[in-house]
Order: sequence, then C-alpha cells, then structure tokens
Amino acid sequence: MARVPIKTCDLLGPPLDWAVAIGLGLEESNNPHIIAEAAAGTRPPVVFVGPQAAVGVSSLEFCGSYRPSCDWGQGGPLIEKVCRIEVIGEKWEATIRISDQNGSVSFDSCTAETPLIAACRVIVSANLGTLINVPDSLIL
Repeated sequence: MARVPIKTCDLLGPPLDWAVAIGLGLEESNNPHIIAEAAAGTRPPVVFVGPQAAVGVSSLEFCGSYRPSCDWGQGGPLIEKVCRIEVIGEKWEATIRISDQNGSVSFDSCTAETPLIAACRVIVSANLGTLINVPDSLIL
C-alpha cells in the first residue's frame, strides 16, 4: 500500500481518524479490526474498527465507522481520558501530558477549528510524531 506523508497539524477526516486508531495502539498490519481502505462504492473512505477493538481506552469499543474527529460519542471520551481542551483566540487547543520511562514529563499541544479535531491531532502527535505516512487510499 502506498503512503503519503502528512503533517499532523494538517490531518483531517479519514486520515486523522486512521492516525488516531494507529496512535492508540491498533496495528494495521496485524490487527484484523482495522481496515485503511475505502469500502467498495463509498466516498469518502472510512476507517472501520471491529467490535472487539479497544482503542487505547479499555472501556471503549467501536463497531462500524471509527470517526473520533467528528463523532462526540467516540472522540468525547478520548478528550475526557487523555487531554485538556481550551479555546485560544478563535481556535481550540488540546494539550496532552507525556511521561517518559525516566519519569520526565513534557506537554504537547495542537490547535484546530473544533475540539474533536484538536484532541485527535494531539493524540496523533504525542504517539506518532508531527509527520506521519498515511495510506494513500484514505486521501480524498
């Protein structure tokens, strides 16, 4: 599968949702619960997560389309569990606390037009970095 590099701060829609799932621990290559291709005849492409896939937060399970960047039922619990959200000017800023193995603490933050997108971007940034390679089938 071909990949396209995208800055985390530019991620939106299905590429962002896919990156959140990967950032929270789902492994595309060996986890049958995530599919990064478009379903036949659908646009835009979607990321499907199976019924037994716990994505980072053990109490969450999703069936069907995993869209935390636009679905409060999926993205809201992630905000509650992993980051802080506030309005900065006309944008939303999400901040996440990162602790390393030595006990050092740092913070990462991302901004966006909506709180869900900001939260999803900061989760991706904290777990995967500021530039990620997204499957080209997810790019509109």
